[in-house]
Amino acid sequence: NLWSKSFTEAREVAWATGDTQGEITIGGTMAQPTISGRLAVRDGTIKLAALNDPIQKVGVDIEFIGDKIKVRTIEGQSGGGNLRLTGDMAVRGRGLADYNLALTADKFRVDSKYFKGPLNGTLRLTTVKDKPVLAGQVAFDDDTLAVPLEPQFTATDFDLGLDVEVTASKKVRLYSPYLYDIWGQGQVKISGTLADPAVEGRLVSQRGTINYLGTRFKIRAAKADFSPPGFEPSVRLVADTRFERATITLSVSGPLSELQYKLQSEPYMS
Repeated sequence: NLWSKSFTEAREVAWATGDTQGEITIGGTMAQPTISGRLAVRDGTIKLAALNDPIQKVGVDIEFIGDKIKVRTIEGQSGGGNLRLTGDMAVRGRGLADYNLALTADKFRVDSKYFKGPLNGTLRLTTVKDKPVLAGQVAFDDDTLAVPLEPQFTATDFDLGLDVEVTASKKVRLYSPYLYDIWGQGQVKISGTLADPAVEGRLVSQRGTINYLGTRFKIRAAKADFSPPGFEPSVRLVADTRFERATITLSVSGPLSELQYKLQSEPYMS
């Protein structure tokens, strides 16, 4: 059917099932096309390439009115939670404009390479001075994140303004099996643009472990401070381990890409 054929042609989608209902008529010109009709999918399933589990009970109800696309609902479920998109946007030539979309996540479970757990929050995509802007709040609670030391970003021509607040509770775990296992909390504000983001805020931890030179250290205190410009945090961390009768202290400081490590012992060891 149209639903599964359209989505499985995209690299981001592994497969999709569900019957498509509706009819769409395209008119106008290449410079300013017009679309009329309606598209609906009930009880569909979609498997995104980046997610380990498929999104179930997918429902789609989209109405096309001239140069307007009205998203009555695009919704799905995962792990007992829900994800729902509503709103509208306009067709401008071969692109889209005048965004007014709202995305709500309520305990929507994500299981991927870098994130595992429920996702909560509300994001709005609007147009401000002819530029798309993404704003809202995202809350992490009882989640596990595997943050790469050197994040890689995919280049895109689509840029948008950012005004997003991210909150992490005490149950948020940063985990890498060979590097760290840290439980943290805090709050950061992401502004700027997708091409040039600016992050401000702080994440702290007083629980967890870090591996250094093949030895596991128990974290005494740690914090990551974010300040514009850019998104790279400045890290300060103190952790301890026991070796025979001595306490070995590891101090870590500096920007994430240029961390400095220092070891000292009590009593002193040569």
